[in-house]
Amino acid sequence: MAAVEEERFTRQKHDPGFPTNAIEFCLAEGGIVAEEVDAVCFYEEPLTKFDRIIDRHISYFPLSYGHFRQVPSRWFGEIFPLKRLLAQRLRFICPVYFFPHHLSHAAYAFFSSDFDEAAVLVVDAVGEDSSASWGVGRGCNVTLKEEMPYPHSLGMLYTTITALLGFKVMDGEGTIMGLSAYGEPVYVETIRHMAPCFDDGSIFLKPEYFAFDYSNRMMSGKMEDVLFRARRPQEPIEQKHCDLAASVQAFLEERLIAMAKYVREKTGHNKVCLGGGIALNSLFNGKLTGQKIFRKVFIPPAPGDSGCAVGSALLYYYKQEDAERTKTSCHASLGTEYSQREIDNFLNLKGIPHDNFPDDTLLETAAKALRQNKIVGWFQGRMEFGRRALGNRSILASPAKAGVREILNSQVKGRESFRPFGASVLEEKAKDFFQNPTSSPFMEKVFFVRPECRKRIPAVVHQDGTCRIHTVPESEDNLYRKLIDTFHRDTGLPLVLNTSFNLAGEPIVSNPREAYDCFAKSGMDLLVLGNSLIQKKTPL
Repeated sequence: MAAVEEERFTRQKHDPGFPTNAIEFCLAEGGIVAEEVDAVCFYEEPLTKFDRIIDRHISYFPLSYGHFRQVPSRWFGEIFPLKRLLAQRLRFICPVYFFPHHLSHAAYAFFSSDFDEAAVLVVDAVGEDSSASWGVGRGCNVTLKEEMPYPHSLGMLYTTITALLGFKVMDGEGTIMGLSAYGEPVYVETIRHMAPCFDDGSIFLKPEYFAFDYSNRMMSGKMEDVLFRARRPQEPIEQKHCDLAASVQAFLEERLIAMAKYVREKTGHNKVCLGGGIALNSLFNGKLTGQKIFRKVFIPPAPGDSGCAVGSALLYYYKQEDAERTKTSCHASLGTEYSQREIDNFLNLKGIPHDNFPDDTLLETAAKALRQNKIVGWFQGRMEFGRRALGNRSILASPAKAGVREILNSQVKGRESFRPFGASVLEEKAKDFFQNPTSSPFMEKVFFVRPECRKRIPAVVHQDGTCRIHTVPESEDNLYRKLIDTFHRDTGLPLVLNTSFNLAGEPIVSNPREAYDCFAKSGMDLLVLGNSLIQKKTPL
């Protein structure tokens, strides 16, 4: 019924604080008050995780002393007294249940799918004390069979290289994925030396190269000696940085493909559900689909930790005696929504000039703006859950204009010039522009653009000839699908460039005020809020 991250209310990206606003929103959407809730579910077992943290800090003492001093505040301030905080701040009186982190990932991935049974593969930085797990989902049950123990973690390796390349930990990993297209994987053997590999896809991180267990610095001095000095964020990106990004991406894909083959052999299932932060790596997702190891690959819209909250609730629900597996079409439209009256009230209160149009006129006007290479902010319906904008909180542009990527990166998003953009494509037309595409409803997979089409849609073709796509099925009879239809009718292109409605370092916009503020201080030309249209420049 509802799922949202606290960052969308506080405007602090990846806000780790107590999610008061998110909780209150979900209660309101459910039409209930806190006293009516039967259970609160949390996607970690705190004692198990805390035991691991203490054990690792003791192992590295006294090197870990400074790092350890930062540990107690959140654990003793929010996590351990969670039930008391819920009662004090929000009047919850129900029991609180704690579920294992990777099991919560697995539950969200499997129960969001329409599979009766499937293999489940979870890979992230770390849960309580594991960094990868696999198992089986069947009916109302998910069971994990085997795990890769922390600190030997593909996620932590990728994040460490992210830090070495000068990008923000637990945020810049997607940037590394985009940067990898500009390099050659010349450091793969060096990485393999630092992280020896096994046939099941697992790795062993040699501790002398990593410092994340005892320091705020991810890499050790020895890693810098073997590779190069860590890049500072303000320093230019050189070819060696591109090559290292390409190398860690190639290494990750190799290990995950090996892991997938191992899981396929062990389970015998020809369908798989992916969970954990690694499932946000759309390059790997596309390659796994292309490898045909599994007949079907399902990735939910929020495979990272935010989806874990849903997973833990589903685990509790399906443990009830009368629970029956409910299969509904998985979607991401679970966040805030504003009526046209609320939008008009905001615009009128602020004195913002605008025009209101019926659907048909609105679609024709927006499609014309895209044809004229204008950049359109698109705000409709309920905000998406997860990191991808899927036509509800999106910035749109024509894929046919070669220079629009540079304009979007520099004048709108305010981010690195090499960052690519995805495309929303009519699902039935995807095969005409992309090589062997499969359904990608949450913009979760990357596919090669057909060589003969690359000059037609240069704005969404990355350096390596790929594009991350969002397939929009005919069953989605909404304004966004109709906009792409209209653009297709007028241009012959069944796709639009689609990126999330936010500026660099900010979460996706939630309400009309945030959307207008983002529009006003960026290079967007047009803003569509429901059926209201705001223009900056010469009227169309």
